[in-house]
Amino acid sequence: MYHVLGIDPSTQILDHAGRPAEASMPAVRSDADRVEVGALIHRGSFVLSEVEGLSLLSVQHKRRAGLRQAQPERYGGRVDMLSPADRSPIPQAEAPRDCPLCPRLVRFREELRLEHPDWWNAPVPAFGDPDAWLAIVGLAPGKHGANRTGRPFTGDFAGELLYATLLNFGLAEGEYGADPADGLRLKGAVILNAVKCLPPANKPLPEEIATCRHFLDASLAALPKVRVVVALGQIGHVAAARALGLPPSATKFGHGAEHVAPDGRVLLSSYHCSRYNQNTRRLDAAMFESVFERACAPRS
Repeated sequence: MYHVLGIDPSTQILDHAGRPAEASMPAVRSDADRVEVGALIHRGSFVLSEVEGLSLLSVQHKRRAGLRQAQPERYGGRVDMLSPADRSPIPQAEAPRDCPLCPRLVRFREELRLEHPDWWNAPVPAFGDPDAWLAIVGLAPGKHGANRTGRPFTGDFAGELLYATLLNFGLAEGEYGADPADGLRLKGAVILNAVKCLPPANKPLPEEIATCRHFLDASLAALPKVRVVVALGQIGHVAAARALGLPPSATKFGHGAEHVAPDGRVLLSSYHCSRYNQNTRRLDAAMFESVFERACAPRS
């Protein structure tokens, strides 16, 4: 049995140019998350088909309902119509700008496009070096950070500590200016998220994490030089563990926890560098840096 991933057949979703939205994804097999994609399926106004190893999810329209056309985004005084792939070091692994897979996140995204038409308000792409040996897996975009700017951990409190740490360890060059146009570059590192779209109250539902998992899988598959993964927070830890082929039940989360995947890649975990964790002293700069020190240590 196959399942279309939670899309209301009566709803038409438009992309930024007013065209019917389309999404493509790698095939996802049924697993403990109960996500199953593949073959050829017809459900109401949707078709899910598998072509040359890729599953294509097409939103075919019966009537206009619910969601308005997205507004253009403004960056640095000019109007852009960028897709996540346009900004990504691994464009083949990105979600489309108007990804329709999670109805709750789609509704929230459309509300914010009306309220803040100059924000990014789309799935946030990876940021960093396509030849990275280190991948950092966060939770999801922050409302006033990545969802606004379109770059992970950019414009919010968490990014201050993360990018300062990457600069300290030589994993970035330039200056972090909390703006995608600040010229900051990552060297040997790339930043991914367990969930690509902003969830209400920064709390994605389990089914949303499961649905977005194939993008994380595709991202790591597109980064063959990655040998170490640093997961930020428990949700990032579980998502990264699954992507690395580690069973979450046997891969306990903790600050500084280390696990080795079947193929030899290393998973290191840290408390998330959120404002809350820093303000409550659950995490400080020294604790955070200790994880990256271990990540950068020579390994046999």
